[in-house]
Amino acid sequence: MKNLFYTFEKMKYISAKLYPLQGKNYFIMETKDHFYFDQQNGDILETITVFSKDVRFVCNDSHTNVYAIEIDEKQLKLTVLPEQNEHLFELAGIDEFVIGLAIGSHSLLVKTCRDLSEDSQKINMYYIDTKADMIMLCNNNILNNSYHMPYISICGNEEYIIAESAVIHPYEIDEARKNTSFIYKNDILAVSLRRLIEAVSNNRELKWNVISSAKEGYYVNILQVKGSHIWLLETTTNEIKTNIVKYDLSNGMADINLFIENRIDKAVFNEDTLLCMYKWNSSKEQINIYNLQGDVISNLNYAILTNENDEIELNEILSILDDRYVIFHAADYSTDDEKQIRVIYDMLKRIYKVYYAPFLMYCGKYY
Repeated sequence: MKNLFYTFEKMKYISAKLYPLQGKNYFIMETKDHFYFDQQNGDILETITVFSKDVRFVCNDSHTNVYAIEIDEKQLKLTVLPEQNEHLFELAGIDEFVIGLAIGSHSLLVKTCRDLSEDSQKINMYYIDTKADMIMLCNNNILNNSYHMPYISICGNEEYIIAESAVIHPYEIDEARKNTSFIYKNDILAVSLRRLIEAVSNNRELKWNVISSAKEGYYVNILQVKGSHIWLLETTTNEIKTNIVKYDLSNGMADINLFIENRIDKAVFNEDTLLCMYKWNSSKEQINIYNLQGDVISNLNYAILTNENDEIELNEILSILDDRYVIFHAADYSTDDEKQIRVIYDMLKRIYKVYYAPFLMYCGKYY
């Protein structure tokens, strides 16, 4: 394992994120006080611009631009990178802060929150068209209260908003049973951005299309949205069975790709290709990894790692390479500031290796 993985740079940042844009590698590097937007030049990172820690970043679906979003009082500032083109938009209220972002090709949804008092908050949802340099307040019950932040799906020449009308957090099942047997009922909904704009502009009710509805005894939630494909999890309320479904917005067809006799917490994708799924049992410090046939390929006991390195915390699986190496996004808490690191688990030798660096390189690709 030692000779297979190479660190890109010694750890001197809190966190780092790679964005391949327009044939070049760019990085958002986080320090204690700032974000640095850097371009890779060989083994050197050249700083293009610097942002405050209040900025949020999101990359568009075509991987051509990163958008930096910052709010100052009643104004939203959007910077398009790497060109550094700036757009300024007026918001509905003062002192709003960003709590969610979704992006398509040139369209953004920005979810904000404003504290009204110690016990109450105001949620706003904005639609931004960067080409038209236009912002629109589009508050809607489903948009504002979707279980996850709504997604933007690109289907042909049109963009759609995908949202969840879940009325309960899936893991509050025991408490929910005391109140009603229908509390798990929820839908996955879609509406075109064109219809959203028309409804808001004409002060009409927004009509959603139901693309998936939870069957009795199940709850459904979104796993990933990529292009016109929407990956869904259908899980029994007792969390012993899961169907993974891929829905194609372009033709309205849904296929059950695989069935697993357990709850699935997350899945690992390479763009739109499903690589594996896993269930994370934090109380037992165990991770069950499933292949595309629904079989367990590894039961990771990460207590082996944390008992020797109690300052390290595993966050999520980034990828599995050569059906052997599990790459984890992890955090190092050995200093005052949490730092992003990488941990590799070798499923063959059943050993962990910690890399105190924000990225690893394997066969010319960053992880």
